[in-house]
Amino acid sequence: MKRNKKIQTFVFPLVLGILLVTFFSACGSEEKLEEEKEPALISKDMLVPVLGEGEGSVSGLMDVEQTAEELKISYYFFIEDMSLFDEEIERDLAPKIQEMYRTIPELDRVVFTIYVPTEDVTPYKPYVSFVITRDIAEETDWMNLMELDFFGVVMDVKYFLKMVSSGNLVW
Repeated sequence: MKRNKKIQTFVFPLVLGILLVTFFSACGSEEKLEEEKEPALISKDMLVPVLGEGEGSVSGLMDVEQTAEELKISYYFFIEDMSLFDEEIERDLAPKIQEMYRTIPELDRVVFTIYVPTEDVTPYKPYVSFVITRDIAEETDWMNLMELDFFGVVMDVKYFLKMVSSGNLVW
């Protein structure tokens, strides 16, 4: 009988201890998973050194908005001759996109909306949007701009404006 009490005195705290350790380690794991799911905050201050600030005759970042799924970048692109848009946006953005993904490792899906200057009351309006991901950025040869089909590389290209034969934009 004394032996059973000694076993109970020893075994019960041991089992209770094992259960508590298991419980608290499981709780810690859940907290870590929740922390990992939360996206890293990517601010305008992080992007300005790479994309520049857009205003007037200078192309660059206008605004940034982050959701759980993606980063939305509003980018102002100064261009005088819209017939050269595809080539000029490629030359401007391709090296910046490469640098952006290189310097911000937590960056994955980015939706760019490109704004262009207008002669309208509004100084600029959206012209095109597209999506780029880390996989696309890493698989693309950004240095070979002569052979790069920028709008063939990016995804979900959508135009907001149309260019008429006179070279003017129609909203």
